[in-house]
Amino acid sequence: HTYVSMVIFCSFYPLFLKRGGIFVLEDIIDTSWTPSLSKILESHNMSIEIIHTAGKQIDGDLRDKWAAGLDVIVAKKN
Repeated sequence: HTYVSMVIFCSFYPLFLKRGGIFVLEDIIDTSWTPSLSKILESHNMSIEIIHTAGKQIDGDLRDKWAAGLDVIVAKKN
């Protein structure tokens, strides 16, 4: 879940999706990364939806990170 690993994932995996394929990038632990990751996906002709999770999960091992807000990007290949 590092920025570099997510950039690589966003840069290469969309190349293997067919039109209509779904790509999910979850547990973005630093929400400042979300805009640049979204731009990479958009450059692959993908429509994106960003889900902000701040305050939506309050139990479990990730309590502190969820409270701060993890982002999820759901992208669809156009």
